[in-house]
Amino acid sequence: MRRKYAWAALALLGGVWSFAQVQSLPKPKEFYFDEDRSTTKAVIAFQGQGDAVVERLAAMVQRDARAVDPRAQLASLAYADGRMQLGDEFYQGALALVSNGSPQYRAITWNYGWDLLRAD
Repeated sequence: MRRKYAWAALALLGGVWSFAQVQSLPKPKEFYFDEDRSTTKAVIAFQGQGDAVVERLAAMVQRDARAVDPRAQLASLAYADGRMQLGDEFYQGALALVSNGSPQYRAITWNYGWDLLRAD
């Protein structure tokens, strides 16, 4: 009978020790992304809509081969018009002109992602 109580006490002591070890673990740190307003803004080189805007943006790209914002806006307009392949070409061209991790790169990839989401 004594042996039975000894095993029960040992099991109880092991359970208490195990519970105490679990309680001493540090709480996980929560991580939240800081809002980055420069990332979530639309890339707009020229205000407006329609063919006149597309022509103006195309002229800007023809004049300056490194014009990033007009390319990104043309890409967004192409996606809105249902021309996904053209939009991809413009977005890839715009992303190739900016450095990875720059605020402009993040803004363009953000807009690209939203255009891809809306295209489905």
